[in-house]
Amino acid sequence: MTARTILITALARLAPVAAAAAPAGKVAIAQGVDPTTLDMANQSETPASNVGRHILDTLYERDQQLKVVSSLATEMPKFVPPSMWKVKLRNNMSLKDGK
Repeated sequence: MTARTILITALARLAPVAAAAAPAGKVAIAQGVDPTTLDMANQSETPASNVGRHILDTLYERDQQLKVVSSLATEMPKFVPPSMWKVKLRNNMSLKDGK
């Protein structure tokens, strides 16, 4: 092998390592279109879901093993017949409208 071939091979192997380094400063991520609404209860589009996921907290989420874990809630919901679910929230949390 020539010295040039060895140098090119070494640089090619190091390039992915340099690309994987975390960027310094701020990172801006853009999506192709704007969401049509920010009403998360009344939408079914990916752009709105992406924005909502970053500005709203959820009662529950999934961990690394995809197990449902509490986020704003302190425990799993309990069904209260005939058609209501009771959810206990973390301390100092309440619904926006106070209900």
